[in-house]
Amino acid sequence: NPEKPFVVVIGGMKIRDKAATIANLAKKDARFLLGSAYGMMRETLPHDADISLPVDYIPGDGGNLDIGPKTVRMYEEAIGGAKTVIWSGPVGKAEDPRYANGSLAIGKKIAESGAFSVVGGGDTADFLEAHGMLGKFGFVSTGGGAMLAFLSGEVLPGIAALDDTE
Repeated sequence: NPEKPFVVVIGGMKIRDKAATIANLAKKDARFLLGSAYGMMRETLPHDADISLPVDYIPGDGGNLDIGPKTVRMYEEAIGGAKTVIWSGPVGKAEDPRYANGSLAIGKKIAESGAFSVVGGGDTADFLEAHGMLGKFGFVSTGGGAMLAFLSGEVLPGIAALDDTE
């Protein structure tokens, strides 16, 4: 039961792994801010979800490798008004400093927003740790796939085992 406004930032490349999470969290009135890899994939996303796609990009070899400055400002505005933020996956190819600006701006805005924040995934956690921001988030999960499965409504084996002991 996230406090609203509820914002979910989703980056990374594995869109099919995240579609069920988007569909489930859309039922909780989440607003979704998607990273650079999703701009051409609108047809694979739930049509009833409040989804914002990048409006500009930072291009590089092999495609759009980061969100652009207009998208950063749009996403910062949405995050600034949020009470709960979940972030899964960098919004660009953040392991390359040339394409880390979008993720860095998103991380800073979430950290200063005052919202309860949840970060998931090893790549996102590693990025935040490298930039000295990891401790500024409410909860960090290095198990990105497990976090997405949980948020999509799946019962995780470890939680099911705990429930069986009661």
